[in-house]
Amino acid sequence: MAFSWDQYRDISEVLTIVDKESYSFHKDQHWVKTRPIQFSNWIQFLNTELNFLQLIELHAIEVNDHLDVYYHLQNIEQHQRLNLIVSVYKNEILPSVTDIYPAAEWMEKELIENCGWTLFNRVAGPFFGAGDEENYDLPRVAFNPNRSEAAYPEENYKWEFCDINKPDLAHLFGAKVCYDGEKLTGLIPTVGMHRVGWDNLLNSASMKQQIGFIDQINLNSAPCYSILMTKVYEDIANIKIPERAQAIRMMFIELSRIVEHLLALGQYCSNLGLETEGRILLSCREKVFELYEKHCGRRSGTFISRIGGVAHDLPYGWNIEFNEFEKALVKFLINIRNKMRGTSSIHEQKTLAQITAGQAIRWSVTGPVLRASGINFDLRKSRPMYFYSDIEFDIPVGINGTNYDRLLLRIEEILESLRIIVQVMDNLPLGEFSITDEQREQFLSNIQVSSFFTSFEAGNGELGIYYLKNDKMNFKIRTPSLTNAQALPIILDRVPKKYLTSTLGLLGLSRSEIDR
Repeated sequence: MAFSWDQYRDISEVLTIVDKESYSFHKDQHWVKTRPIQFSNWIQFLNTELNFLQLIELHAIEVNDHLDVYYHLQNIEQHQRLNLIVSVYKNEILPSVTDIYPAAEWMEKELIENCGWTLFNRVAGPFFGAGDEENYDLPRVAFNPNRSEAAYPEENYKWEFCDINKPDLAHLFGAKVCYDGEKLTGLIPTVGMHRVGWDNLLNSASMKQQIGFIDQINLNSAPCYSILMTKVYEDIANIKIPERAQAIRMMFIELSRIVEHLLALGQYCSNLGLETEGRILLSCREKVFELYEKHCGRRSGTFISRIGGVAHDLPYGWNIEFNEFEKALVKFLINIRNKMRGTSSIHEQKTLAQITAGQAIRWSVTGPVLRASGINFDLRKSRPMYFYSDIEFDIPVGINGTNYDRLLLRIEEILESLRIIVQVMDNLPLGEFSITDEQREQFLSNIQVSSFFTSFEAGNGELGIYYLKNDKMNFKIRTPSLTNAQALPIILDRVPKKYLTSTLGLLGLSRSEIDR
């Protein structure tokens, strides 16, 4: 099921009846503007009555003497997007929405640190700027003060601090971790070890610089970031790129998805002792990097996209090289899938690191982790761009949301991505691969949109950018890893210590996407 204009109009009619003056619409997104006094009522109404169950992004921009705070909400069932804008002045405070949207906790903290305002009525201490002494102040273990009674189970728990350089957490972040001997019972992640500040870099850079460095956020997914940045400008300037460019972009988005899955699977197999399979999977990833290099001259796939198209057309012989790689990879994946189904160490993963469908939705989890829990949702189907609506492909879905589900799902998604690329190559449109410089300048000089959220399905989940314009352009990057990482205390609960690293690898988290 995809986005439906009928359902869009139904929700539009409801919102118009509720408050005609506050509601507006732009393209395929709903917009509601309100004040803090009505904010709680709006949030409750949108969540319970209109089923906007996921908070995808939270951002704010300063307008004269107040802040406009943007809540980007999603209705998974009807594939609708809504932006709730709250105008907040210095002496006003917004209620925290963490009770309704648990994923808002890190978003609210990040927003407070960026704007410097005490915006919310309930926010814990800062989580950025890790490395100070407070990280070593470990939580106390509960104990029964009445020694004539049985001891609490928690008295056997042990808290320890894991630095980002410790391999237990796959070098993704620092955290306070609690074990009851062998199994993990508590996790308090500390992100922001380096605090690169990608959003600030993006806002202070020129257009060409933005396209140049945004794909450095995650080099494994560099083509997706490059395409996203150019797509933002194309959406707000109403630029229609040539059909050949659309097809080439689709191919590299799918190649980027394959890279992410191969990396996750390779790390997972290596950590479980399947060294041969792990090496082959990671060598396949290197082959994709060679395809990147043959196309754009860089193994990381940077500068693949440009506003109005792609930087380069496919070189001579590229399709032949890909076809050979595709046949070999499909054969290997089918063999490894069959082998894993008969491996005892893999069957142990059927109950490990579980996140249910309801928990995944509440915590705004996206991508393979969401689909492994049983939610059939993929932006390539719900909001198809380019030629995705004309391509035949399936969306693999798990059942229990465990390591086993995520393992098989990533293998199936690689096979489906290869299927998509083959179809695109077989029907590759002729013609130009980019608009001219004159056309580009003409379009970009007539940007009228003041706010917009652009996103699509990357390898590990929804990748998006909030575009807000006041006296200057303002961007907020929505990375898949940061939101997915918030659900780690649920996913990793009761996971044995020996499987911790492999589980984190299979989740596909990126250190630079978490760091921000």
